[in-house]
Amino acid sequence: MIIVYLGMIVLIIVFIGLILYLTQDLKKLNEDDLIIENIDYEVKYYLQDKTLLEKVIKYYIKNKKLPKNTLKKDFEIAYCNYLLEKTKRAIEANAPEIAEKHFLTFREFSPSDPLLISKFIMTFYQLMGLDKAFEYIKEVLPIYSSNKEFYESIKDIMQKKATSHLTKFEEKFPEPTPEQLIDEYLELIEIYPHRVYLIKLGDLYTQKNDKENAKDYFLRAIDIPQKPDKLYKGTHHKLGMIFFDLRKYKRAIYHLLEVLRVRPSHKSVSSDLVFVCQNIGVQTYIPKLKEIYKEKGRQALYEFLDEIITII
Repeated sequence: MIIVYLGMIVLIIVFIGLILYLTQDLKKLNEDDLIIENIDYEVKYYLQDKTLLEKVIKYYIKNKKLPKNTLKKDFEIAYCNYLLEKTKRAIEANAPEIAEKHFLTFREFSPSDPLLISKFIMTFYQLMGLDKAFEYIKEVLPIYSSNKEFYESIKDIMQKKATSHLTKFEEKFPEPTPEQLIDEYLELIEIYPHRVYLIKLGDLYTQKNDKENAKDYFLRAIDIPQKPDKLYKGTHHKLGMIFFDLRKYKRAIYHLLEVLRVRPSHKSVSSDLVFVCQNIGVQTYIPKLKEIYKEKGRQALYEFLDEIITII
């Protein structure tokens, strides 16, 4: 009986000791939070001190906010590098799920500089390969695609993925039908909406005499910023003739004039402009049309065409 009582006393003492220990630990944790919350070190100092940086990161993760004196734009680079290093170690340890967790953690931080996100994508590309990197691109592209610098930073990976997809298609279908080609290029522009793929689709729909779809893909192609190269001129030329066939004469003339603005001596476009203008009875106005478009732009051209043609 005495042994039972002694055992109970020992358990009570251990229990009280545990409570006191946890209380002190909790107090220490709260004190650490208080110190970090009111951190007054210079930004450069705590970013360079890994121990202190880890405390700031733990504070952020725990409280879902940064300490009072911590600027997000200064902190996020160090936070990115911290998680990036952990991501690399997780991949090397064959723990992709942990690597993904670190990536998602940083993405949820919503960095003001999306180029930091592309650092993770490049890491996945280098250490895990093209397909894995592209999976992460698909996750973040809807969020950051409007950022030109971010898009430029990851477009090579998208292009390589599209090229790989096209190579597999060509091996599988050495003599593809027009329908198979259309399906392939529709998939390619989902991977990488390059203007070449859009123009190819426009050409395929032109061959099928589907002018509405051809027009739509050609328009998407010229919406992508590009230098006035051969593709640019050629796409405007094609649009000019498609809009003529669709009896949208103002737009036909605009696209043909856009080619001549870039290359005034383009013979086939000059001939087609004459052909279009003859068909709507305004061929004598061609010099004036060129002058207005060159000096005042598209809207002024449309307004003038409204005055001189009645069949639009």
